[in-house]
Amino acid sequence: MIVVSLLVRQLIRVNPGGGRVLARPELDAYQAGYLAGGAKRVAEVIVAEWTESGALRVNSEGLVSVTDRRLAGTSPAVARYGLRVDGVPDGARTESVLKFVARDAGVSSIGRGLRPMGLTVGQARVLVLRLVTVALVVILLGTGIARFVEAAHNHRPAGTLTVLFVFSVVIGLILIVSTWAPPVTTTAGARYLRELRRQDSLQPAFAAPVGEAALFGVALLGFAAISDGDMRAALQAGITESSSSGGSSCSSGSSCGGGCGGGGCGG
Repeated sequence: MIVVSLLVRQLIRVNPGGGRVLARPELDAYQAGYLAGGAKRVAEVIVAEWTESGALRVNSEGLVSVTDRRLAGTSPAVARYGLRVDGVPDGARTESVLKFVARDAGVSSIGRGLRPMGLTVGQARVLVLRLVTVALVVILLGTGIARFVEAAHNHRPAGTLTVLFVFSVVIGLILIVSTWAPPVTTTAGARYLRELRRQDSLQPAFAAPVGEAALFGVALLGFAAISDGDMRAALQAGITESSSSGGSSCSSGSSCGGGCGGGGCGG
């Protein structure tokens, strides 16, 4: 059943063009981010861009302050995809800002734009994939339960059967969860993404505008690709640390523990 599920997954991921992208698309950093990690990764690209430009400032505790909404509005994401800057949380943790940006309709439009390129699977195919995967896992687990009942009825040991059943449950859950983790790339999309990650120099490959090429690292790897160590640590602190963790307090709009934004961090 597991093999069948994987086979169905591969068949559904083949786009109508036979798994090939007819013309190599030139993705910008936001599109590459969606292909690599969905809406959340796009949000990381945008938050990193805003922090670098000075539109946002993040302190060492991972609390993000909106310093210039007008400057945030000059982002290419606003012009290309209609991203809204009004309502971006001020004084919230990085995680909250990422969730807000990821839910924006402009970010959703980025994902929809990848489907005509043959890079991601359409919603109808994703639904079929989910239904088939769940059905096969249920059949597999149902068969295992029936074997348990048979073994108990015939007073036979079920040690090996228990191990196989637990293994099937784990693999089944992994398969089901994987179908709910957007985006589901086509085979061509997965191949294209591997090509992006193999590039030694991203800017020539995508003809990216000046200043945008640096965001491709974040698009492919997330905040871990930010070269500024203080900025990277500050942004990640708002995701990995508890909001109730200790630290110096802030008042009068000041940044406690230093802040990062505009390409630098202050002590």
